[in-house]
Amino acid sequence: MFQVDQMDAPIKFLFRKKWYKGEMFVEDSEFPCFVFVIVRDRELVEEFGDEISLKTDFESLLPKKDDYPKIKELREAIFSMAKDTNIFLKAKQSWQERCLKPTF
Repeated sequence: MFQVDQMDAPIKFLFRKKWYKGEMFVEDSEFPCFVFVIVRDRELVEEFGDEISLKTDFESLLPKKDDYPKIKELREAIFSMAKDTNIFLKAKQSWQERCLKPTF
């Protein structure tokens, strides 16, 4: 069994022509992985809650059961910035290395 590898870092993302900040966590113990972003901005918290979750295969944003147009737009804005962060790239590399390891 793999050890759960959770990484976090600050993230900035552009949504509705305004920059927002959050704390991003990448949970890569399973595939597809999840990215969680904790937001503190009052507008975002009131509309979406304080935690935004994204499902990804490390190449693209995957659909979630709770998708609706506004949250999809927010998830896309976050993913566009998250996919180039060090922790995301590190999680992607780690997952690829684990997939190549023999399990016997």
